[in-house]
This record gives sequence, structure tokens and C-alpha cells, in this order.
Amino acid sequence: MGAIAGVVLAAGAGRRFGAEKATAVFRGRSFLEGVLAGLKASVNPIVVVVAPDTPETHIHARALGLAIVENPHPERGPISSVGIALNSFLVNAGVEAAMVVPVDQVVVRARTTAALVNRYRAEPGLYVASHRGERGHPVLIPRALWIAIEEPQAGV
Repeated sequence: MGAIAGVVLAAGAGRRFGAEKATAVFRGRSFLEGVLAGLKASVNPIVVVVAPDTPETHIHARALGLAIVENPHPERGPISSVGIALNSFLVNAGVEAAMVVPVDQVVVRARTTAALVNRYRAEPGLYVASHRGERGHPVLIPRALWIAIEEPQAGV
């Protein structure tokens, strides 16, 4: 059995939010720490996708001991960050799937991520967490589907 990696999407500009989301505080911890609390028992390695112009997020992620992958074009949307993160795992043949969660999903529970991993281990496939019938995050993407997720090109 291969590893299931974690991907935290933190490259968004946070314009509506007014600050870098990864370092914002909710219930006594940063958004990034909140997401990690839900991920770290179920996935490894974990990378954080950041924008080049988010120095606080870079510093915070490093302080937490996380690997950083930079998205040079975050304006292309979250799917560009997903593609960049998945590409970073391609050289690691031991990673068979990736669990993706936006940094503002601070209440992702460890039991949710564990349930997704257990379901994947029982029957590999694409899995999306849901709550009260509504799809949400995290999303668990098997390696076989990574080729379908590419970084969008300029103008696309």
C-alpha cells in the first residue's frame, strides 16, 4: 500500500477575506493549524500550496515543518494549485493518492479524513466528503486521475 499525501490549498489572494487565510486565527489556532489537525493522522507527506506574495504563509508553514509548493499563477484558480501539488508528488512513486483541502476548511475533522482513507483503502477511487448530503472537502484523488488535473495555461 502506498502513501496518501495531503495537499492544503493556501495560494488564494484572500481579497474578500482581507488577509492571508493560512495565518488567520479561529478558535485559538491558525487556519493552517486547524486543517493540519484534521489531516496529520491520516496522510503523509503534507504540502501547502502558496502564492509567491504571501510571506506570512511561507513563514508559518515552514515553522510548522511543512513542505511548500509555490503556485506562480494563483490567479488561475484553485485547480492550478491542485495540479501543481499533484505534479510535485509524481516523482514519489510511493504516493498513490492525495487528499486535497482548502486552508479555510478549518473544521475538517480527523475522523472525516480517516473515514475517507479507510474507504479508499477498501475500494480505491475518487472520494468527496459530505455533510448532511452536501458535498464538500476534503477530496481524495487517486493517482490514476491526476493526469486529468493539469495546471491551466494562460488565457484558458
